[in-house]
Amino acid sequence: HDGYIKRVSQRSYAASEDETYLKDGDYITQHLNATNKDKLLLFTDKANCYYLNVYDLQTCQPSTLGTFLPTLLNLEKDECIVKTFATNDFTGYLLFAYKNGKVAKINMDSYKTKYNRTKIINAYNTDSTLLNIHYINDDTYFTCVSSIDKVLVFDTSLINSKSSKTSNG
Repeated sequence: HDGYIKRVSQRSYAASEDETYLKDGDYITQHLNATNKDKLLLFTDKANCYYLNVYDLQTCQPSTLGTFLPTLLNLEKDECIVKTFATNDFTGYLLFAYKNGKVAKINMDSYKTKYNRTKIINAYNTDSTLLNIHYINDDTYFTCVSSIDKVLVFDTSLINSKSSKTSNG
């Protein structure tokens, strides 16, 4: 939560899962399984997407603090990472859920770059507040719960996929 990232081997993590070092008051917001060949896509609250190769992160022990992402990625002063995904083939889709009730289904391939860029600006639509981003490999049933405890279950195949990252859904 405080902006640190760690690359830990599965063996080390499994052996010391209860002994992961965190700063006082900090907590783990996301845990990913990835390989050295994967690229991390780190989405921020400022509609940016940063790229980071897994192999660029130094492997460390769970007992170490990790690397401070705002410094590593040169984030803006008040910019925060909201969701991270690991991929090596850019297949599947990202579902962007917005406060106005809309959902955008964006081809993961839209985030693939031919150049070794480290940042994409306007990585998603900003017309409404982003609530969550979810990765799906294939179309599936999805459940959404509203703020008034209403539930909607829908098949993601009913949402047309877009190649434009800034689609409002």
